[in-house]
Amino acid sequence: MQAQDAFSAGLQKVRSRFLEQLPEQSAMIRDIWAQVQTAPDKPSPILPDIGRIAHRIAGTAATLDFPELGRLAATLEDAVTEAHDRPGGIAALTAPVTAMLQEMARAAETETGTNTGAHTETGQA
Repeated sequence: MQAQDAFSAGLQKVRSRFLEQLPEQSAMIRDIWAQVQTAPDKPSPILPDIGRIAHRIAGTAATLDFPELGRLAATLEDAVTEAHDRPGGIAALTAPVTAMLQEMARAAETETGTNTGAHTETGQA
């Protein structure tokens, strides 16, 4: 039982750290998204950064029992890949970016019982 208790304690530390980082990662997504939206008809060299953040969150969220966050992150990652060089592709990202930001805020608030201050509107930086 000690090994299981140690594992559970370690997993809880990883989960806590993951949740602590969500507001910062949310802010990074919002900032990048705001920059991308300034020229939505042009390919953006920073758009893949949203995909990389989503990729990291997707794998970790699923492991730490945040299945909806993991699913939305994977969806966003795929959407970024598809939209990157496609004309008009930026507009198709509005819904997945918004859903991801909302779920990130929900996960952080649910687990900590506090308001993270995360903005869920896609245009806010």
